[in-house]
Amino acid sequence: YLHSDLSVLLQRFVDWCGRIGWGAPILLGLLVGVLQLLMLPTFPLMVGAGAIFPRIFGAALGQFIAVVSITAGMWLGSMMAFWLGRTFFKEWAEEEL
Repeated sequence: YLHSDLSVLLQRFVDWCGRIGWGAPILLGLLVGVLQLLMLPTFPLMVGAGAIFPRIFGAALGQFIAVVSITAGMWLGSMMAFWLGRTFFKEWAEEEL
């Protein structure tokens, strides 16, 4: 029973991602960046991208898009953390050291 419910939810999510098209990898990348900045796990999104984008864009292109969107999100999150550390948290870090 649970398997069929999860299958239906996954298919609805894939359909939703398919409707927004190229916006889905962009949203995923932004979400990964925010989660990384907040120190929350991003692994479920990595696995999800590998499962969802090949269904939308085809096997090879979908895997490529998944890797690029996750990598871009990780880069974005690290750049946001670096920028916050250099601007807003610089004085705090200097006092703590």
